[in-house]
Amino acid sequence: MNKKSIYRIIFLLFIGGVIGAVFSVGLLKFGEAGGLAKLSEIGNFLVDINIYIFVLLVFVLFIPSVYLFMKAKKVYEKIDVMSDDEYEEKDNIAKKKLDTALTLNSIFMVLNFLVYGTTLDKTSDNFLIVLMVFLTNILAMALFEIYVIRFIQRKDTRLKGDPTTFKFTKDFIESCDEAEKLRIYKSGYHAFQSSRSASLGFILITIISNMVLETGALPIVISCIWMLENVASYGYYSVYKK
Repeated sequence: MNKKSIYRIIFLLFIGGVIGAVFSVGLLKFGEAGGLAKLSEIGNFLVDINIYIFVLLVFVLFIPSVYLFMKAKKVYEKIDVMSDDEYEEKDNIAKKKLDTALTLNSIFMVLNFLVYGTTLDKTSDNFLIVLMVFLTNILAMALFEIYVIRFIQRKDTRLKGDPTTFKFTKDFIESCDEAEKLRIYKSGYHAFQSSRSASLGFILITIISNMVLETGALPIVISCIWMLENVASYGYYSVYKK
């Protein structure tokens, strides 16, 4: 390792230390100013309006997902009569709409779990109503994703796999051509790098939060398990699944 690399590492460690110190002081001031009590009040307020949050998620994420899918479907209904150049252009547009629809639908799922898990109150009078709304949203998300995937498979009969089974990802990727696989692998690698950086950031945040606000060890454990899963699964597949 040359001197330039050593100096760069020292500089990055210094920057990280400065950011950590500033963040720690900020959390300390936040706690002294009654920030935790305010967060508790906000949490109680969210518990009271969680049904409305679920409905909002439907309008902000699920309905746009369905809309994008319908737009893509209309393109495919007319694509067979187009010229080769126009076909390729419209096909790319339709694929982007489908990819965006599936992404929004996945975000819709995650935020539903987030809202349900963080605002769950078994003593609330509307506990069962909240549970039914949550389950309805998750069921709608799952059925929509299955429908979109099967629509894609009908348009491209090469693509295999049953989206209701655990083997779907393996079967689907194996049925893709080399260009599609390369695109999937590149996207997956960038997602891994982003997820690893995010998990490291959460580890540092939870450690500092525990030191300053005594938030407990559980957030740290969860953040570390998240990062361990990322690096261990990547290492396993890179070594044993070539």
